[in-house]
Amino acid sequence: MSNLPTSRRKKRSNLCHRSFAIGTHPVACFAAIGAAIALVSSPLPCHGFSTLPIGQTDVAAVECRKRWNRGTTDDFLNSRSSRRRRASDLKSISDSSNNSPSSAAPPNNWKRLATSVFAAILSVAISAGGPASTPVSPMPCNALTPDQLLVDDVWREVSRQYVDPTFNGQGEQGWAKQRSLALGKVADLGPDDDAQLYRVIRGMLQTLNDPYTRFLTPDQFEAMTKAYATPGTGRSEAAPAPTAGIGVQLIGDNGKSTASGGGGGMVVVVNTIAKSPAETAGILPGDKIRSVDGVDMVGATAEVVAAKCRGAIGTSVSIEIERPAIEGSPATATEASPKIVTVTRTPIAPTPMIEASTSIVSPSNQKVGVVKINSFTKETEAAVRQELKNFVRESGTGASSEGPPAILALDLRGNVGGYMPAGVDVAKLFLPPRARIVSEVDKTGRATIYINDGIGSETDTSTPLYLIVDRRTASASEILAAALQDNARAKVVSSDDRTFGKGRIQNVQALSYGGSGIAVTKAKYTTPGGRDIQGVGISPDLRSGTCTAKDSAAVCLGDVL
Repeated sequence: MSNLPTSRRKKRSNLCHRSFAIGTHPVACFAAIGAAIALVSSPLPCHGFSTLPIGQTDVAAVECRKRWNRGTTDDFLNSRSSRRRRASDLKSISDSSNNSPSSAAPPNNWKRLATSVFAAILSVAISAGGPASTPVSPMPCNALTPDQLLVDDVWREVSRQYVDPTFNGQGEQGWAKQRSLALGKVADLGPDDDAQLYRVIRGMLQTLNDPYTRFLTPDQFEAMTKAYATPGTGRSEAAPAPTAGIGVQLIGDNGKSTASGGGGGMVVVVNTIAKSPAETAGILPGDKIRSVDGVDMVGATAEVVAAKCRGAIGTSVSIEIERPAIEGSPATATEASPKIVTVTRTPIAPTPMIEASTSIVSPSNQKVGVVKINSFTKETEAAVRQELKNFVRESGTGASSEGPPAILALDLRGNVGGYMPAGVDVAKLFLPPRARIVSEVDKTGRATIYINDGIGSETDTSTPLYLIVDRRTASASEILAAALQDNARAKVVSSDDRTFGKGRIQNVQALSYGGSGIAVTKAKYTTPGGRDIQGVGISPDLRSGTCTAKDSAAVCLGDVL
C-alpha cells in the first residue's frame, strides 16, 4: 500500500471506509474489492435504462434491446436448450483442455474459487450491514418484458420528435414519470393482454393532449402501409379505375384526447357521396368511426380507416359509429350511443381533383370564375394554373357577359387537405414575389419559412379573389386560405364561424417491436401573421347566410358581393 501513489491510496482507503457502512467487519472491504475486480475483468451486461438527455439516442441500449428482442426465440425462451448449450460449451472447454499440450497453463481454478468466495462474503456483509443504503445498479436490458420494450419504444420516439418540448406542461421529469408508470402497468401482462397494453400506451400519450400523436396497433399500421402503397389517381383529366368502397370522406378528430381514445380520438365522417352505400346505410357527416369489421379504430388515422373500409366489390363491411361528433352534425344528442351498420362495397368513382366553372353572380351581375379544389395532390397547382389561363382566354363561354371573369373564387368547402406543398404552390399563383406563405416550426423553435420564390407568367395579384370555406376546410386548405387572408390578397367567405383548425404535422413510422407504429406530431404551422390555427381555425371575413354544402359558389357569393 505504501508504494501506491497518494491519490490511489486515498481512493482505496475511501473504498474501504465506505465498505464498513454495509458490513461490520474489515473483511467486507476486501470482499467488495475482490468482487469489484472480478466484475471489471468480466464483460458487463448492456443496460436497459439510458442516462442520456431526452431526445438523444443511446445507440448501444437500442441495439441491446433489439438483440434481446431477437433473442425471445428458442435460444432465450427454451431454457432447456440453453442449459444443453452451456453444458456442451463447458464440455468443449474441458475436451480442449484435456487435448492441450502438457506445457500449457492449467485452468485458473483458484481464481474462480477466490472470486466465488469473495462474492459470498460480500453477500453476507451486505445482509449484516443494517440500514445503510446501497446504490441501485442499472438493470440489464433483458429485465424489460416485450410489453415494456414496446412502451419504452413509444416513449423514446415521442421524446425525440414531439413538437412541444414541455410535453404539454409536464416537463421532461413529468414525461419520464409517465414512462415509469406505464412500465409498471404492463410489467405483469400476459401474451393475450394486448388490449390492455394498448390502453396503457394510449393513456401515456393522452397526457400530451394532442389528438394527432397516436399509437397504431399492428392491424392499423398494416392498413396504413397498404394505403400509402396504393398508387395515386394521377392527373384529373385521366380516367382512374373505380375503387370498391363505401363513399365517405374522412378526417381525424380534432377534439381533445379522451379516456376512450387516449392519445388520439376517432376518425370523423366529413361527408358522404350522394347515393353512395354509406349514405344509403344511414351514415351521416359528423359520425365517428369506432371500429371496422371488429378491428378497433380508436386512435387510428383517417388513412387507416379508409384503407379498412375499402375491399372487393360486393363484399360487406361492418362499421361501428358513434354520434354526434362535431358541431353542425345532422346527428342528434339522442343518437349518441354507438351502433353497428353493415355496408356493401361498390365501385366509387374518385371525386375530381378540381372543377372549374363560370357564372353570373346576382344581384351584382358580375361574372365570376370559380375553381373548386376538392383535394391537394402533386398535380393540383398545375391544374389550377391551367384553369386560370382558360379564364383569361374566355370570351363569353359559360356566361352571358363576354370577357374574362371580373372576380375569381376558390371553393375549398369540404377540402380536408392532402399534399401540403400543393397548398403552398397554389398560394404562389396569387401572391407577389417574396410574400410569406406559411412557417413550419419544430420542437426547438426553429422555423422553416415558405415564401413565393418566383414569378410565373400566370401569377394574378390584382383580380378580386374570394375563398369559400366551411367547418370541413382543413390542413393544406387552411394553409392556402390563411396565406391569402394574412397577405390581404383574398376575402374569406363562409356561413360557418371558422374552418376545421388543423395546424400540425405528423411523422408516421414503424416501431421496433410487435409490428406496431406511431404517428408523432413533429411540427406546427403558423400563418404569415404568426397565428397558430390548431383547434381554432380561420374566421371568415364575410359571413354568408346562404352557403350550405349543396349551394353553388355563386349562391354563397351572392350575399356578399
